[in-house]
Amino acid sequence: MCIRDRYIGEALKAGKPLAELNIEKNAIGDEGAKEISEALRVNDTLTHLNMGCNNIKYEGIKAICEALKVNKALTHLNIEWNGICDKSLKAIVEVLEASKTLAQLIARSYYVHYDILVEIKEVGINKGIDVCIN
Repeated sequence: MCIRDRYIGEALKAGKPLAELNIEKNAIGDEGAKEISEALRVNDTLTHLNMGCNNIKYEGIKAICEALKVNKALTHLNIEWNGICDKSLKAIVEVLEASKTLAQLIARSYYVHYDILVEIKEVGINKGIDVCIN
């Protein structure tokens, strides 16, 4: 884990009044995503998070999804162009079903099957969440 990832996580945990965070293209990977996911569990001010193009694979996506099940503030999440695979998308479906605040999810990726994409779109439509995916 990079020291930068730890500082971002600590700042979010401290509840600083931050509404938007763009960390796109910072190569935080799974470890950085896990640090941020821990902060998302307690942060109640962040509404927009862009984590696109960060080399986040299944473990990092799963950690973010688990945190979003308890987060009560985040409304917009961008995790596009990471290592999103079918397994990651199943975790995303669970988060969409459980979320009470998420209004938009951007999760474009090259490595997913059509049937899972359809399932995510359907859940998004049913929950009123704008889902932007392949």
